Amino acid sequence: MRDDLLDAYAAVDWAVAQIPLFQEKIVAWNRRRPYDLSVERDPDTGEQFLVAASLGSFDPIINAEVGVIINSMRTALDLLAASLARRNCINPSEDNGREPRSNR
Repeated sequence: MRDDLLDAYAAVDWAVAQIPLFQEKIVAWNRRRPYDLSVERDPDTGEQFLVAASLGSFDPIINAEVGVIINSMRTALDLLAASLARRNCINPSEDNGREPRSNR
């Protein structure tokens, strides 16, 4: 592996390592049965369907953790794009791809 991809790989590796920990939190949340399940009948068709009603929301840390994992993957893509640009003699910067500012 080329050295210019080490940071991108590290960002992906970190995110992948977090997924099992995150799954454990979801399983623990699910074990608390934070929802009520009931079977209802459709008055028009007579078919039965399962209804789940929330008895509480996710722990706010779950939303934060999902965001951090996704951000780490996006960071890996940014690093990969920058490395590929440098390999093709393009210096990535925050101004690349933007319209030049006018002097008004």
